[in-house]
Amino acid sequence: MRNFHDEMTEGARILIVDDDPAVLDVLLGLCRIKGYEPVCAGNALDALRLLGKDEPYLLIIVDFLMPEMHGVDFIREVRIKRPNIPIIAMSAWPAVQKSFMTAGANLFMSKPFDLHLLAHEIETIVSSA
Repeated sequence: MRNFHDEMTEGARILIVDDDPAVLDVLLGLCRIKGYEPVCAGNALDALRLLGKDEPYLLIIVDFLMPEMHGVDFIREVRIKRPNIPIIAMSAWPAVQKSFMTAGANLFMSKPFDLHLLAHEIETIVSSA
């Protein structure tokens, strides 16, 4: 039997931008378990190309330190093209939280992150969109 949550999340894309395969695996699993369609990019430039295709995304989860472009610069670019998409920023360096928030992130989470807390935050963001 399908429920309201299944209907809300069916086909709902979440863009994950991180260059760490272990983190990508965890985030992919979490999104799939929750019924979302995860789309991954190993760096910010690839993620910007994906966003340029004008396909809808419910949410972006982005890391700070990546090849090609840092997460903060990525968020600044996203805010120009897609000002309303929610963004969760992550880093093992809590000192970058202010930079992320100033750039336009909706939420900052420190790595390693609590999966239950992240799942809750994703649900909160998605349900308020």
